[in-house]
Amino acid sequence: MERSLVATDYAVLNAEKADSYGAEFELRANVTDNFTIEGSFGVVRTEFDQFTDPISGADLSGNRAPFVPDMDASIAAVYRHPSGFFGRVELVHQGETFFSDVNNDDFREGGYTLLNASLGYESDGLLISVYGQNLTEEGYYQNISPDLRAGSVGAPMVVGVRCRYAF
Repeated sequence: MERSLVATDYAVLNAEKADSYGAEFELRANVTDNFTIEGSFGVVRTEFDQFTDPISGADLSGNRAPFVPDMDASIAAVYRHPSGFFGRVELVHQGETFFSDVNNDDFREGGYTLLNASLGYESDGLLISVYGQNLTEEGYYQNISPDLRAGSVGAPMVVGVRCRYAF
């Protein structure tokens, strides 16, 4: 595990004993020739079984390892017309994540769900689409630095046009 000591330096700390286990499931169902539902669900549990902080001397046994979301999930509906037109709507969820081995609520992202969508045309190597990410403008942190008491916020709503030609 890495921990920032000051804004310009960090240390790598090793727990005496830790456990990590989880599972992930994926699903793809062709409801019709043109309509597909896709999804995934994963859970992970990371815990320090034995960990004495070498800097503070605090017993952090039982705490969750930082930077590991406790779960993630997604579901998407995709429609593809034989003419090449398509549409996709998806929800993507990331669960609670601690950004400190101390598991302090000040350095925790409680989880978030993003709505993404795209509408376009694809045929013979050509792709043209309009897309939107984080359409509900969900506010979330991708990372939090405890020593700076600041974090990197996730991307705001993004709307764009994508063009690609493969030959």
